Amino acid sequence: NDGDDDGSRSDDDRSSFKIDLEDVYYKFTEVKFQWWYRCTPDTIKIYARDREGHYTKVATEDDVIKKDNGPDGDGKDAWWTLRGWNQETTKIKVEVYAKEKKDKYYNKFYVGIRKFQPYAVIGISAKEEISKSSPSVNRNKEVEVDLDGIAVISKVGLDWGSKRKPKSLTFLTKSGSEAYKEVKFTSSKDDEYMLDQEAASDLKIVLTGYTGSSVRVTVTGKRFSTQEIMKLMVKSMIPNPRGLLPYAKTAIYQEFVNKICYE
Repeated sequence: NDGDDDGSRSDDDRSSFKIDLEDVYYKFTEVKFQWWYRCTPDTIKIYARDREGHYTKVATEDDVIKKDNGPDGDGKDAWWTLRGWNQETTKIKVEVYAKEKKDKYYNKFYVGIRKFQPYAVIGISAKEEISKSSPSVNRNKEVEVDLDGIAVISKVGLDWGSKRKPKSLTFLTKSGSEAYKEVKFTSSKDDEYMLDQEAASDLKIVLTGYTGSSVRVTVTGKRFSTQEIMKLMVKSMIPNPRGLLPYAKTAIYQEFVNKICYE
């Protein structure tokens, strides 16, 4: 391997690196790579490490959502963007593989990286409890939770008591007067679920096949006060401050999605 101010290069067809984030993050919006010259990989595997030291694969080359042709448009030093993930993450491990050497200068390097930039939402802590309640299950096998403001959810915990788990779960969220929208989720141990959503004021869970009359729901994440949102709306020059909730998602993401950049 070789490295300098222009980046790092590998003369092996397989190589890897790790990044210690020095904190815990739960929602990654995207990850960007800038490659060295034309030394791009054929496969990418990204792993997230939790606080217990376990690594989980969270992205591959199939998650690339954007490629450019570099600053000069000739394919050199191109940027690739991969979609992010919702997973407790303290460290990131990246593994890359290239079938052949693509370095025309030295004819020895397979992959070269100039910059690696994971983007995460700052300030979301799984320890911050947004809501804990035992809502009743309605005739449609649904429970609804009012988040008492706008919140970004890191995870939802469900306690079924003595009842069996439902056959399947569906999570939906909405902001203010918007209609509910289904959101993707990943499950972890102990009936905890990570939601792929931005900001919401209400949560609905559909419990298909559930026989109980209620369920214990614990929502954790980051809540934003009305004052915080109003300040954000003024900063971002969003019109009609009285229409608070429909614009809150945009306002939050203009201010609270920050970069963790490693260059």
